[in-house]
Amino acid sequence: MNKIFTNWQTTSAGTLMAGTAILHLVFAIKAGIATEAVWSTAFVEVLGGIGLIAAGDARKSVSQAELAQVSQVVATAIDTGDTSIILKTDLVAKALQPAKLTVKNLPK
Repeated sequence: MNKIFTNWQTTSAGTLMAGTAILHLVFAIKAGIATEAVWSTAFVEVLGGIGLIAAGDARKSVSQAELAQVSQVVATAIDTGDTSIILKTDLVAKALQPAKLTVKNLPK
């Protein structure tokens, strides 16, 4: 619960996503056009909103130097057409590694 109030940006995005999905579904039901596609889209959007609310990671960011480095690598990949160089960047490789969870730092 503490994450929800600490990281209000992620929480507000999740709330807005889930809320608009429910509102869209309500209007579709009232209009009589609630097809399977509308229901499944609303379901996925609500799950995504719940995921954003539960994530609570809005405070995690990179420095301006790291952002500039990744931006340069992406620009080079676009210019050359070789996207494999993106995965060779230390910052991207570090971000793709799974978190090492121990008993001390398990999420509550």
